[in-house]
Amino acid sequence: MAAPQALMEPHPSAHYLAIGFVFTPEMTRYLLAKKGRGGHRFLQTHHDSRVLDEDGRHFFQALQNRRGSPPDDLAARRLVELLLIKTAEISEQPEPSVTKAGKARFTWLAACQFVQENLHHPIGRQEVADFLHLHPNHVSRLFRDFSEQSFLDYLLHARLERARPLLKDPQLNITEIAHVCGFRDANYFIRCYRRHFGKSPGRARLSHFA
Repeated sequence: MAAPQALMEPHPSAHYLAIGFVFTPEMTRYLLAKKGRGGHRFLQTHHDSRVLDEDGRHFFQALQNRRGSPPDDLAARRLVELLLIKTAEISEQPEPSVTKAGKARFTWLAACQFVQENLHHPIGRQEVADFLHLHPNHVSRLFRDFSEQSFLDYLLHARLERARPLLKDPQLNITEIAHVCGFRDANYFIRCYRRHFGKSPGRARLSHFA
């Protein structure tokens, strides 16, 4: 189970088939994945507009507060059990009726969530399309209609926004921040950052520490 925008990496030595749940304010995501070359390979994905109720959100927050607890933490295990029960209850609720435009916006939100969670990977609209079982042109239309910008512009903006808080960490150099945000070329990252924010990432970092 994961919070939105959590970075989930494959276990380096394990071969696994896993089901995961991601809870956001707008949707509940169900993911069936196996370990693939270089990361997770999603076999099935489902995005549901039904979400956790107030009790479920409290359970999830309590589980988040126990991050780093040992595997035999009985309280954490119990919270996982309660969340599984809540997830089952979600699937039993009647599905709300949605218009065609509402369904398209929901699909766009799912695409945005996938992008935010995979900024550190070399992704493009094809990866988003594969994940959501859409045609790449459909992905482009969704971003043009609901974000009023192209998919590539959205992706670049998201990566640059991800970099801003990382610049406040003195333990990360500019090249490391660029790679974490999905830029394979640090010089390209610097040019994009300067063009977008009006100052280089190095100057932005100096301004913060000053």
